[in-house]
Amino acid sequence: PMGVPQRLRTRSGILEIEGRLAGRDGLPGNKMGAEELRSMIFRDRNHAGELVMDDLAAACRSAGAGLSADQQAGCRTLAAWSRTSTPEARGAALFREFWRKAKDVPKVWRVPFDPARPVVTPAGLDMATPATRDAVFKALGDAVAIVRAAGFAPDVALSDAQYRIVRGEKVAIPGGDEFEGVLNKVESQGQPAIGPNGYGINYGSSYIQVVGFDERGPVAQALLTYGQSSDPASPRAFDQLPLFSRKQWVKMPFHRADVEAQRVGAPLTLAY
Repeated sequence: PMGVPQRLRTRSGILEIEGRLAGRDGLPGNKMGAEELRSMIFRDRNHAGELVMDDLAAACRSAGAGLSADQQAGCRTLAAWSRTSTPEARGAALFREFWRKAKDVPKVWRVPFDPARPVVTPAGLDMATPATRDAVFKALGDAVAIVRAAGFAPDVALSDAQYRIVRGEKVAIPGGDEFEGVLNKVESQGQPAIGPNGYGINYGSSYIQVVGFDERGPVAQALLTYGQSSDPASPRAFDQLPLFSRKQWVKMPFHRADVEAQRVGAPLTLAY
């Protein structure tokens, strides 16, 4: 759609591409190959955090002791947060609960949407307007209370709140929600906030594939995050989730000899 604010995840993807082509994203060179794309997908940058945390941190420093205990705890946690949704990120869960509320504060943005600059606007927090400032700080204090009520510390690592038990192993799930602007999107649909078991991820990154070419033809690396079986009792259920957690890709067979070498059963033939 033209002339309307874009989703943060859409903006994040465009900015990642622009940064890559400009050679200012921390990776070598300025070309987009399969290796660069794999790195980009699993970088887990939280674009909402990148947009608002400088203003929130500055407002926290200015407010100081004038904030409630929960608000001060939120300020400390988010000031130290990496602004990513990686498993080790402390503060990622708190930011999610904060932004879930703060994003709907009226006139929350410091820089309003500009149809001529849809990738970089709106941006910032309007902490100079008292009503907005009070509403944002209230959202921060409420978020701390929500995380604590669920049984977690405000600075809980995302891996302790976003995971799945797979055959007795606790597997951390990287990524963030659509409204946070994380390319590696994972969501707990039907769950309005963090709960006693953290986030029950049930939607988002599923089949992920990056394809390049060599002299023999296609070279594909992929992940089926929820595994190759929909039967929870199957050993193939969620069998690739640990790989997803560790950012390890599976090289997919393309040539007949490779397919035959990796086959685990007889081909299924459908008669029709």
